[in-house]
Amino acid sequence: MILGAAPGLYMGQFTQIGGESGRWKDYLAVPPLQGPDGTQVAAMSPFFTTSGKLVITNHSKNPEVAFRWADAFYNYEVFMRQKYGIEGVDWKKPEANLKGINGEPAVWQALIPYHAAVQNRFWDQTAPILETSEFRLGQAVLDPANDFEGILYTETQKYEPHAPDISSVVPQLFFTEEQANQLADLKKSISDYANQMFARFITGDADIGSEWDKPAAAAFLRQNPDVLIRNLSLSSCD
Repeated sequence: MILGAAPGLYMGQFTQIGGESGRWKDYLAVPPLQGPDGTQVAAMSPFFTTSGKLVITNHSKNPEVAFRWADAFYNYEVFMRQKYGIEGVDWKKPEANLKGINGEPAVWQALIPYHAAVQNRFWDQTAPILETSEFRLGQAVLDPANDFEGILYTETQKYEPHAPDISSVVPQLFFTEEQANQLADLKKSISDYANQMFARFITGDADIGSEWDKPAAAAFLRQNPDVLIRNLSLSSCD
C-alpha cells in the first residue's frame, strides 16, 4: 500500500529515510492553507525548549569537575566528536566549491548518510550542544534532490514566509494551583469536542457555519475566551 498523505513533522515519521523503494523522497510539505482573502499563516512554536540533557545532583562528590566536563561539550572539537563522530571516518572538512544546505559555502561534510547502519562512535544529539543555524545549515549537500537535510530545508521555505509575528504568538503560560485544577477539568471535554467537530466538518457531516456554536461547550468558550487560550497553551506544552 502506498500512502497518499499523512500528518507529521517530516516524512521520516511515516516512511523509512533511505529505504530501498526511495518513496520517502516523494513526500513533500503541503503549504499552509490559504483563505479566500489570501490570508496564509503557518504555525510557529518559538518558545520550544528541551531539558534533562545533564543533571548534577547533590550527591556528586566533585560537582565542579562535573560542571567543567559538561562545559567541555561546547568546545568545537568535542562537539563534533560527540554529535557527528570521528573526523575522516564520519565527517571531514568540505571539498572545494561544495555548497551547504543553505546554499552558502559548506562548513563540513558528512561521510556517513543519515540513514546509515547503527553505529557506536558518537552520541548524535544526546549530550549538551550549541549548534547555530549557520553551522547546521553549513553541512555539504552533494545532491540536493536526494539529500534528506536538503529536502527538509527546501520544504521549510514553504512555511517561513508565512510565519506569524512573534508578538502575536501566545507564549507558554504558568498557572496557579486553582487555575491548573480548572484546566485539568476542562481540557478533556474541550479537546474531545474540538476533535469531534474537526472530523465532522472535514467529512461534511456538520456545517461549520451553522453547527459550531450550538453545543454548550462552544457557548462557554465564547463567554470565557481566556479559558480556551489557557487550554491551548497547556496542550502545546504536552
